[in-house]
Amino acid sequence: SYNILESLKFNVDLGFSNEYTNRYSSVPDSHPAGANEGGRASISKFQNKTVLTETNFTYNKQITNNSRITALLGYSFQQFDNENTFTQANQFVSTATKWNLMQSGNILSNTSFRSQNLLSSYYGRVNYNVSDKYLFTVTVRRDGSSRFGGNNKWGTFPSAAFAWNMADED
Repeated sequence: SYNILESLKFNVDLGFSNEYTNRYSSVPDSHPAGANEGGRASISKFQNKTVLTETNFTYNKQITNNSRITALLGYSFQQFDNENTFTQANQFVSTATKWNLMQSGNILSNTSFRSQNLLSSYYGRVNYNVSDKYLFTVTVRRDGSSRFGGNNKWGTFPSAAFAWNMADED
């Protein structure tokens, strides 16, 4: 965070994750679960990457002795990448090699996929507080997503709220 002015703050959040999962499985023909199949082996490899960038400005100002305004304006971007491969085989000449010679067996499954989706958002919120008794909030988001329909890649989501703190009433 960086204070630009006494009442204006700028913030940047960055995030990245990169997750790998490799699973190797082997059931030899000497095991009851693999005896009828001549053994079975599989290899599954999965990668999941996520990138996140968020920036926002926050304005916080005491307007009068009894009122305060807080405003937030921001942008967010997130990208998700997934990749997977899976191979499974049975009927091995020898199960001693486990999953290392998958092509020597009968291939039951050999699949792969790659997917990517993106999410981008512009957002703003204004809070107005009067004497910690009356609270007003107005919010709007403009979200874009690669998962939204072809002709509707963007959506606008407004909201408003009012709260009355009745505990301080005489």
